[in-house]
Amino acid sequence: MRTLLFTAALLLATFTGAQSAQAAIQIDGVIEPAEWGDAIVYDQFVSLQPLNLEPNPAEVKTTAWLQSTPEGLAIAVRALQPPSVARIGTRVKRDFQDQVDRINFMVDFDGDGRSGYAFTLSAGNDISDEVITNEVQFNPDWDGNWQHAVRASDLGYEYELLIPYSITSMRAATDGKRTLAVYFDRVIATSGQRYGFPAASFTRPRFLSDFHRVEVPAFEQSLLATVPYVVALSDLKGNAQDYKVGADIFWKPSSNHQFALTINPDFGQVESDQLVVNLRSQFYEHTVDRKWGTAYLKPAFFHKVRLTKRWAFLQGCVPAAGNLAMARAVAASKPQLSFVLGM
Repeated sequence: MRTLLFTAALLLATFTGAQSAQAAIQIDGVIEPAEWGDAIVYDQFVSLQPLNLEPNPAEVKTTAWLQSTPEGLAIAVRALQPPSVARIGTRVKRDFQDQVDRINFMVDFDGDGRSGYAFTLSAGNDISDEVITNEVQFNPDWDGNWQHAVRASDLGYEYELLIPYSITSMRAATDGKRTLAVYFDRVIATSGQRYGFPAASFTRPRFLSDFHRVEVPAFEQSLLATVPYVVALSDLKGNAQDYKVGADIFWKPSSNHQFALTINPDFGQVESDQLVVNLRSQFYEHTVDRKWGTAYLKPAFFHKVRLTKRWAFLQGCVPAAGNLAMARAVAASKPQLSFVLGM
């Protein structure tokens, strides 16, 4: 009896281990059939650049896999690219716009066409990620934390991505299922050709709403992230020191709830947005006092100095530190030199 129980337990452990090994996906740039056996396969890619919707040629055939796992949404793309098709796999910076071989995966986690996320992986294993709104507006200011890997071979490239469900907020699942809207494409840099699925193009007014809807198993993920900081200030003239300690805490208990908390914030860490200035003289003459003073800069911190010149006038925005942010000289009938000083 003991021998029978031991044998049954051993078989059960072996079966469970085999199932776990099959379900686990390693993001290493190698698309193993045993890992992706349960994934949804997409191989009906069409030409999107040029936008003629012709089928993807066999020599540069593209196949994608999609699988929902407890660790997140797993994506794999095999992009054939024989030696006869030149490759560009140079390293690029994050949120790059360089023309390199790459793949794009875009997803609307709610499947309603309101907002989506774009994940780009280059042949050099560099990434870009953006938020999609209003169908075709891409914003690269968002940076997500996701896994990625790519491997090059004589046949082409193999890309793998793992996007955790904790990466953003999304609606609660229904009956253990979640409806996603997804889009895949690959770009051949040397020719500029783009092959994708489904037949949606960001050159059209409607793009996000044309993603392919798919129902996948839903998994919940929580996230707790803490970013501490320490600031030390030393006044050499006054012989004084000051220290500040604090932290930023981000807690996401479920897919549709998230909380952010700052303890003892240090506003010296805050990054200011880039100031975009229209240098056209007509715009500047009409908005230097009113729009800049009320909409962009606080008038209480600004003083204006005018110096007369006969040949031209110079208008600019000069911060209090003395760095010249903008200046332009133009001809005028009543020339003058104008500066706006401020913090």
